[in-house]
Amino acid sequence: MKIFLYIVIGLVVLWFIGGMIAAAIVGSKKNRGRAALTLFLGFSGDAKSMLFDIFKLHQTKKISEVNSIVEKTTNTTEEIISVLSSENRPKDFSSGKKFDGVTWTVYQKNFMENGYSELAASLLAGIFLFELDELLSKGE
Repeated sequence: MKIFLYIVIGLVVLWFIGGMIAAAIVGSKKNRGRAALTLFLGFSGDAKSMLFDIFKLHQTKKISEVNSIVEKTTNTTEEIISVLSSENRPKDFSSGKKFDGVTWTVYQKNFMENGYSELAASLLAGIFLFELDELLSKGE
């Protein structure tokens, strides 16, 4: 019985320490929200407007319209993609998702499987990775 108790206590301690380490790496939700807001405010007016439009269209599942907008506005699209790509994320930012680069790729592939162009899928992956979806939904 003592051995079982020691094993349980050991597992609880490991779980607690693992949680502390994960929290330190990921950062708080509040800090991620601030990082998302700072990131969003750094965009030009055209990019902000485009992000809102794309997010609204995505929510209503107007995939062809999202693809059309992204393909038409290359300079604005490039501005957004250059900031939101997983390779260019700020060093002090963690989305709270393990392995941000892998998460971004999974998001992108899921969007492409649903009919979004590669460019639109990349842009949407950035929105969800950097948690801009919460910010954009509040701005509606």
